[in-house]
Amino acid sequence: AVYLSRGEFPPLAEGDRVHLRGRWDSYHGEMELVLTGPEQIWKLANGTALRPLPLPAGDVREWVEGRLVTVRGVVTGWNGDSILLADLANPSAEPVRVTAYTSLRWKRPFVYRGEIWQVTGIVSQYAAKAPWNGGYRLLVRYPYDFVCVSMPPPP
Repeated sequence: AVYLSRGEFPPLAEGDRVHLRGRWDSYHGEMELVLTGPEQIWKLANGTALRPLPLPAGDVREWVEGRLVTVRGVVTGWNGDSILLADLANPSAEPVRVTAYTSLRWKRPFVYRGEIWQVTGIVSQYAAKAPWNGGYRLLVRYPYDFVCVSMPPPP
């Protein structure tokens, strides 16, 4: 994650190549680059937007931390600002947390248990308590990062 202490980010588009100068920090195990102001951001060139790596929900682990991925899973519940998605092929595996920050100015979709969703986001490590090396989550960027694939059958 990149955090700007003051000012606003310059106009950037997906795929732009940038140079950033800041200090590394960690919040609950999530790596952050903290910038004091927009003068620490230099746009180098335009580029092509990244394409997400398709991945089973159960494979959201260390090896893809920081990557843009797309997973498909079944809703097993929610935890605060996160939706929990279980791997379709391995439902007994720990579900992946899908988080939409409240600062995004839009609300995550309302979901029901049993629905199947496809979600695109950046894999991030996050833990609720020390030693800050807990589970992983997907950080979504846009409302269209959430796609409902199927609804559960009616009771």
